[in-house]
Amino acid sequence: MKLDFEFKLGVFAYQLAQLKHDDNRGWHIMYKVPNDYTGQLERKFIRLNRMRARFEDEDSFLKHANDLVQAINLRLRNNESPYLSDENARCFESVRTMFEKFLEEKSRYVRPDTYRTYKSHSFCFLNWLDSVSKNCLCMKFTPFMAVKYTEHIKTHVMRINPRTYNDNIKFCRCVFLWGQRHFYFKNNPFKQIRLMTKIEKYREVVTQEQRQQIRAYYEKRCPAYLVVMGLVFNSFIRPREISQIQIKNVDLENNVIHLFPEQTKNRAYRSAILSPELVEILTKELANNYPDDYYLISEGYRPGPTPLTTKAYRKSWVQMRKRLELPDTLQLYSLRDSGIMELLDTELSPREVSEVVGHRDFQSMNNYLHHHSQTLIEKMQRNTPRF
Repeated sequence: MKLDFEFKLGVFAYQLAQLKHDDNRGWHIMYKVPNDYTGQLERKFIRLNRMRARFEDEDSFLKHANDLVQAINLRLRNNESPYLSDENARCFESVRTMFEKFLEEKSRYVRPDTYRTYKSHSFCFLNWLDSVSKNCLCMKFTPFMAVKYTEHIKTHVMRINPRTYNDNIKFCRCVFLWGQRHFYFKNNPFKQIRLMTKIEKYREVVTQEQRQQIRAYYEKRCPAYLVVMGLVFNSFIRPREISQIQIKNVDLENNVIHLFPEQTKNRAYRSAILSPELVEILTKELANNYPDDYYLISEGYRPGPTPLTTKAYRKSWVQMRKRLELPDTLQLYSLRDSGIMELLDTELSPREVSEVVGHRDFQSMNNYLHHHSQTLIEKMQRNTPRF
């Protein structure tokens, strides 16, 4: 039957959605909405058989299916046609399903450490979502729920700080943007969530005296760890990047380590320069003719078939720091910061230093330029006139 629409009067003809089961279609939802072009009521079906297979018992499935029916009818009563367009073709799937597919895709090409971070953020979000709306559908996740999640992590996540909070929000933005591009959402519910103001990162300097203490400690207990420290301090390779280095990346002929995009933090190739001491150590070590696919740092901080995780680096560093009674703020990464700041005291320009250490943009170097080096402090003390 042809319908005469009066859109200006807000008339919207429809038939409410109902949950049905028959031998032909199995479990499905049926409703009627007007076709935008013909004006005639058209019967629409949403098949639920795949959804049914995900539930262990029929009662749980029926509860979820009835929630879906209510969500469709709510849109109908609000004069919104749930007629599926390409913009939100998967809006009737669950948010958990979207997260699972996101993680499945990312697992194929992100670094293991990055994937672990994604899984950790996903676990935090999905646990909260299950507590407020079990098997929440994408069409039912609203910007208000995004706000509720931000309130949750501010009050329930331990040791929350601007960086942790922002990491959570950025991750959610990333997932829901992925969902928007894959037609789960028409709009990203986290798009309008504001980040917290970050406290400027303090760069801890490892003084020369402290470095001598640390070196003496490892020369006595674990000489192989000196390679890790040298790669961080002299070659400016991040601990996570070190765990990705294989024997084939080491180019002793040119005194560099080739770091390819899949191995670096900013996904850009760079060649890390080796110090004379590291060249000497690695020349002796690699004379053992390890296979090219062996990792440079494996069990015992020696080459091996499996990479050593950054957790192992940190564990050794913390033990050393406690024995030498060094401040807790002194991290393994502090060696990289210290090396960069000492390099800025040489005749190299900040732009040249930025290129050497692998910063993709010069703006990143400003974090180091604001730090007063020990050399500058000593110069000021010698030359400052008496008041």
